[in-house]
Amino acid sequence: MAKAKLGIADENIWTLIRKDQSRFPVCLSVTALGNESGQFKGFLGIGKEITPQQKVEDALQRLNANLEQLVEERTSQLKAAIEAAEVANQSKSQFIANMSYEFRTPLNTILGFSQLLLQDRRITPDQHANLQIIHRSGEHLLSLVNEIITLSKIDAGQLTYEPKDVNLHHLCSGVKDLFSLQALSKDIQLQIQVAPNVPQYVRTDAKKLKQILINLLGNALKFTKRGCVACQVQWYPSSVETSSPALEFTIQDTGNGIPAHLLPKLFDPFVQNPLTREEYGGIGLGLCICQQFVQLMQGDISIESIEGKGTTIKFQIQVQLSDSLPKPKVSQLKVVGLAGYQTSYRILVVEDHFDNRQILVMMLEAVGFEVKEAGNGQEAVEVNQVWQPQLIWMDLQLPVLNGLEATQLIKTQDPDPPVIIAITAQALESDELQALKAGCDDYLRKPYEAAQIFEKMAQHLEITYCYETLHSSVPVIEATPLTRDLLAQMPSSWVKLLYNGAIMLDAETLDLLASEIPEKYQSLKAALEYLVTTYQYDVIMQIAQSALQA
Repeated sequence: MAKAKLGIADENIWTLIRKDQSRFPVCLSVTALGNESGQFKGFLGIGKEITPQQKVEDALQRLNANLEQLVEERTSQLKAAIEAAEVANQSKSQFIANMSYEFRTPLNTILGFSQLLLQDRRITPDQHANLQIIHRSGEHLLSLVNEIITLSKIDAGQLTYEPKDVNLHHLCSGVKDLFSLQALSKDIQLQIQVAPNVPQYVRTDAKKLKQILINLLGNALKFTKRGCVACQVQWYPSSVETSSPALEFTIQDTGNGIPAHLLPKLFDPFVQNPLTREEYGGIGLGLCICQQFVQLMQGDISIESIEGKGTTIKFQIQVQLSDSLPKPKVSQLKVVGLAGYQTSYRILVVEDHFDNRQILVMMLEAVGFEVKEAGNGQEAVEVNQVWQPQLIWMDLQLPVLNGLEATQLIKTQDPDPPVIIAITAQALESDELQALKAGCDDYLRKPYEAAQIFEKMAQHLEITYCYETLHSSVPVIEATPLTRDLLAQMPSSWVKLLYNGAIMLDAETLDLLASEIPEKYQSLKAALEYLVTTYQYDVIMQIAQSALQA
């Protein structure tokens, strides 16, 4: 009442008692009353039972408590899920690294020794052709491994966009050269048409663009038995609607086409047409990887196809005009020695796999370097202290001391440390960062080309090489294309035997059939012998089937 007399409303919760002694809460509000002249007259109390309201408040409090508990539980579950996802990503990254190492190490041996033997002037043309087959098969296996590793990188979120200045016209012509022999052998016309307004130099991720074109053109040629495969390149400058200029590639073929029910699933991994899987092979990752690459370059890709009439694939990517012309590389030349006025360089090769170590040692000794080798990191540290090489090729996966530990010791103990270039079969970009952080001066992944080895060394040491054009040191085998017209010169019964022999991969039968070709059909004989020698049974089968159906 004291508040009320001062003109302040007083409101409190009171517990009232009924006649039956039951109790109930009431919100009592007390205010002062006055007469017309403003004199105090009394008090007005208004009470309101609050039992229903209190029940609602109690229910809300219980609901809030339940919600808080639920939020805590969900937060804990989400935290556990995030931790599990991080562990899964780490496991996936480790899997990528391990698988890359296990595959790339033997592939480095295969590709490395085949490169060395291909440069040997003493080999015969037949041996050269067989070595080319080994090298090509190794590169094909490497491409399959790279596809799986690339997909794993995509899933792990480790794919990055790496733009560089590139000669677009040379890139397109280089891709065409890769498939020209295959198209010639299948009697298919291959075209890559670059519009006149397309700039010669652009800035983009050339490696990924080249892989997209190789995958798409390779598929088009694989599924096309007659007709043509054409790629058109268009240029779209930046405008009000588009902030960046764009390149558009349209690839059309006259192949079998794609069934309508498969079109929505084509960009899913491991999706293939079951009717063509056995005939054409593959693992169904190419289109999935192409889509991821295109999206990484801020573009999109689409497919239109009519079964029996062919397929059109169109993709567009954003690029930038190149500010400067790319510097020419020396990788097109073969290093045959060191310039005569130079002092000898001491090079240490550290590699635990004997075969891989021998490849690098032989490459370096053939040019004129003084070379020593070590099989583990501890041995590398000891050889460096005694011999003091100018450059060390350091494998990262080593026993006793790994490559990173050995590098750190050499860089900290040696007052004038050598150049150290890390080599590894791992596929992760994080490995490169770790190597550079440990003190390595550069980084190279396996499998590597001889030209890459010499380029890296020239970048860090004052080395001048003597070069020889690659193509001048090895014989070139000219391929005569096998066509339906050539096969039409022979009886259909002979062509059918040829088709069956190709299906059965029966080299003896194919050789026997080739020996039956009359002297006047030498072009046919040469074409067939080339395909048999290079194990291109699929080409023989497709062209023979085409001739039988004509």
